[in-house]
Amino acid sequence: MIHATTWHGRRGPVILGPTEHRVARWLADRTHHGRITLRMVDVAQANRLERSEAYRITARLRILGLFGIENDRGGDKGGRRFWRTAIAHDGAELDEARHREAWSRVVAWARARGARLRAWLGERHDHTRPFSHGQLSRPTDAAGVIPPDSAASGTFLDRLIAGGLAPGLVADFMEAPRARRR
Repeated sequence: MIHATTWHGRRGPVILGPTEHRVARWLADRTHHGRITLRMVDVAQANRLERSEAYRITARLRILGLFGIENDRGGDKGGRRFWRTAIAHDGAELDEARHREAWSRVVAWARARGARLRAWLGERHDHTRPFSHGQLSRPTDAAGVIPPDSAASGTFLDRLIAGGLAPGLVADFMEAPRARRR
């Protein structure tokens, strides 16, 4: 007497024969935690099958929507990748009010952490605008505009000094022409 077993896949309930059921149950145990890589010779040995029959059965399980299979085309991944496609979940039984409350706690935690981080960094500018370090060191007038004479007058070194170049670097720039002459 042949016993048929019903499995629930992505395409609905399907009936499997005893050998297909044995292979499906073995694969389901292996893929319980996600995707795995298996060589077909190992699948055949574990289920006491010939390799061609293992290929045929796993192809049928893929077509029925019970397992996903990714071929190892170049043979460099160590075997085919298998995963269970019809995983039961409790999404339909999720309590909407409890979910909303839990999500609001996550959002509140993230906002509080961001506020603490901004306070720790001493951030006082609008985070939606790009930040320019040059805005801190350039001389500006009351309207926030750089005076035209400060950028255009003098040598390049004068403009660097007016822009806020560190005194140690000014000394390095002063010595650089002397070093080239030696």
